[in-house]
Amino acid sequence: MDPFKIFQEVKQQYKAYIQTFQLFKNKEIEQYVQQQIDHGKLLWQEPIIQISKRFKAGKSIPQLIDDGILHPATKDVFNLTDSKTGKKFLIHPHYHQEKAIEIVSQKKENLVVTTGTGSGKSLCFEIPIVNHCLKAFEEGKKGIKAIIVYPMNALANSQYQELAAKLAGSGLTIGLYTGDTDIAPDGALERY
Repeated sequence: MDPFKIFQEVKQQYKAYIQTFQLFKNKEIEQYVQQQIDHGKLLWQEPIIQISKRFKAGKSIPQLIDDGILHPATKDVFNLTDSKTGKKFLIHPHYHQEKAIEIVSQKKENLVVTTGTGSGKSLCFEIPIVNHCLKAFEEGKKGIKAIIVYPMNALANSQYQELAAKLAGSGLTIGLYTGDTDIAPDGALERY
């Protein structure tokens, strides 16, 4: 499949569709519109191709465990299965994620993560939260250990499902509370 060829075909089909209901009384306006369609950005933008460099690799989760930064069971939570191949793989943090994990889990400091879309911001807080919860669970400490606030229910729902799947079998409890949540306390609580 050639994406550029498909793009050209879609443009031509769309242009043909638009021209079926364009009626101009003024020839100058018609020429201007045609020129803008052919050479301007009236109906579409040209594709943008970007090559993004990979993020610098950080220490692996086993290395962070060996360094005493993460609880040993963290590797079980972040050991995932590829949905296409069925193979298990351990999440390997990027360098910025490693630094976030160290700042929160080892130095016990707050931080702000500002990085682009798809860079793994969620893991910057998920791994330290899970690490803290696993330590507290091992020590028998009860109660809420973390609250994650999302700006939209759709994001909260998808992040909840992903984190719940990761926590399966860990012994940790996770809850989801939105405007759609059952008002009964057990309505959003699941134990994994």
